This record gives sequence, structure tokens and C-alpha cells, in this order.
Amino acid sequence: AYFTKNFEANYGAYGIQVWGSNNRIEGNRVSGNTGGSNGQAEGIVLIGPGNNSCCNQIRDNVVSDFKPGVPTSSLTIQGIVFSGVTQTEVSGNTVSGLYARTGSNVDYISSQGSTGSLIARNTVLSAATARPLVAHGWIRPTKWVPRQRIWAGSWFGTAAKRRSQVRRVG
Repeated sequence: AYFTKNFEANYGAYGIQVWGSNNRIEGNRVSGNTGGSNGQAEGIVLIGPGNNSCCNQIRDNVVSDFKPGVPTSSLTIQGIVFSGVTQTEVSGNTVSGLYARTGSNVDYISSQGSTGSLIARNTVLSAATARPLVAHGWIRPTKWVPRQRIWAGSWFGTAAKRRSQVRRVG
């Protein structure tokens, strides 16, 4: 089966989930998953029944911006997962911006019980954890303003130029 050039946005637990052999998952964009009712969020999932699945390709996909929706979730956030498959190619993918709650894990590309697979030329960006509001407080702008205005530009440059001239002459 071919799954190509799809755009999956703001889904719950899974962006694309495929079972079986001879699948091509190529050129897709999975973005904005918030997780299911238990908080688990996965981008592209390929599952083979008991290592009998063969010859799959996961290529040139973009998986990005996963934020867990359940505050108490400690489940792993996963970008690309393939499990129980053999001879699978995972290449040219970009996985970025997967956020997890404090105490949770993030797996960008994960293989479980798979043999003879090729993982190459993938890009992984921004391994970050979401900022817990309870631990660090709310983010808000400051009310502090300096007494004297800070002017950008030529004033400082003019003063420096005069000082240099005095040193040369005197």
C-alpha cells in the first residue's frame, strides 16, 4: 500500500498507522498531535505481526510539533515507530518539536523487535521538554522600564568618534 503526500494535523494519538508488508509511507506531514485520552502521541507507526512483515519504506516525511494534552500523562511521545518488521528502510525523514511532560520520554525514531532495517539520512531537531508551569511559574512580560531611554544609533558613535579625535590631537 502507498501512503504518500498526506497532511495529518492535530490528530489525537496517531498520525499515520499502518500494518503489514510492502508499504511505502512517503512525503507525508504529521503535525500537532496532542495525544489520546491517555496522553500517548505517535506520528508514523508501522507494525508487523510477529516479524512476518517485510520490505517497508518510510521516507521523506516530516513529523513535528507534538504537545501532550493530558497534564498527568507520563507516556512516551514518539515520532516514527516501527515494530515487528524486517528489511525496512527509514530514510530522509525530519522529526522535530516533540514535547513531553516532565518525567516522560521522547523517542524521535524508534525500532522495537525489528531486524535487518536501514535507518539513514534522517534529521532530528529540537529535543526539548515542555516547560512545566507549576514548577517555573507563568510566563509574563516585565513591567520594568529603564529611567533613561536607550536610543539606538549615532549618539554613542559620535561620542566615541570625538574621544578618538582628542587622543590624536592632544
